[in-house]
Parts: sequence; structure tokens; C-alpha cells
Amino acid sequence: MPEMRISVVIPVYNEEANLKALMGRLLPVMESLARPFEIILVDDGSRDASLVLLREFTAHPSVRVVELTRNYGQHAAVMAGLAQARGDIVVTLDADLDGLEIFADLLLERVFFNLVENGIRHGGDVTRIRLWYVETGGEVVLTYQDDGVGIPMAQKEQIFERGYGSNTGLGLFLIREILSITGLSIRETGVPGEGARFEILVPKGAVRRVLPVPDPLSGITHD
Repeated sequence: MPEMRISVVIPVYNEEANLKALMGRLLPVMESLARPFEIILVDDGSRDASLVLLREFTAHPSVRVVELTRNYGQHAAVMAGLAQARGDIVVTLDADLDGLEIFADLLLERVFFNLVENGIRHGGDVTRIRLWYVETGGEVVLTYQDDGVGIPMAQKEQIFERGYGSNTGLGLFLIREILSITGLSIRETGVPGEGARFEILVPKGAVRRVLPVPDPLSGITHD
């Protein structure tokens, strides 16, 4: 059976300052999954140099760009990307890094790798994965959500125990251990039958915002 293909859809509107950092982080993560993938960048009528950068990214064989004629809004941009997606599983992301920095172990990328891999392995017929964050009162909640079979109520804590599960039994256990190194925590809050939802709580003091630094040589801002 051929491996499942993953599509990543990202709506873009005036994100010139964030795009290089975004792709610099995203491409290595996608390549580490060792699965066929595509990244679909949807320009939602940007007025800055976003579209110029997006076209440059298509030098990578797995990157495609959808160009909208004007600003239709984020939902319409996402739907335009979904219409072009060829993957068995579709992940939607925001392009706006928003200057958010989290004090966490360097293995934080592995946490999201494991969540996606766990959804593919055990989520049943997962076709959509969404990742986003919400900031409230100085705390940040990072959320992973898919549309698979979900986690039964009785197993919502057991899934984080060492040895639990049908594979190695280490995936979610390692996620919790990695996060706990710097005081982050994780819980599963999805509705059984409607998909898994993992919330990572980043406490006050472990998150900050930074402004992009202007590059005097190119005139393009970057992290």
C-alpha cells in the first residue's frame, strides 16, 4: 500500500516578514516525516512582497502557490488551498508567526512530529489536521486537532503512560516528558468520535514576543 500523502495548506496575507522563517522551519519538519508531502501557499491578495517570496519557494518541488486576485479573507483562502490539495491528509497552518517565542526544549519540533504521526497511525480515517494557538492572560495554548475517531473518555490519561498503545507505547509518553522539561503540560480534550484534540499549555514566563529585525542589505525583514 502506498504511503499516505500529506498536504499542508497555508493562507498568506501580507506576511513578507514571516515567510522565510516559516518555510525555514516547516520544510525540515516535513522532510523528516519521510512521507510524500506538498505545501500549498495561498496568497490572499497580499499588498507587500509576499507573493514574490512565495514564487521563489516553488523552486522546491513540493511547494505550490495559489494566487487569489484580491483579498477574500482567511476562510476563503483556506478553502481555495483545500480545493487544490492532493493529499490523503490535509494540515492547515497560519503563516503569521506573530513574533511568538516559546521557552521549550529543542525537541519541541519532535512533539508536533509525534502528534501528527500518532494521528496518522491511530486516528482512523484522518483527513484533516489543524494546528493553532490562543494567548490568554500571558499564557498560550497550542492546539492540535484532527477529524479521526478520537480518544475514548476512559483512555484520555492512559494514552500518556509508558508502554500504552498498539505500537511502541512511547509516542505520547515521550511528548509529555519532553514538554515537562520546561514546565509545559499536555492534555487530550477531544470529543470521542469527532477527533483527537491535544492542548499544550505554555505557562506565563515561558513565552515572549519579539519584533522582526530589519535587514539593511535587502530591505526585507526577518526573524
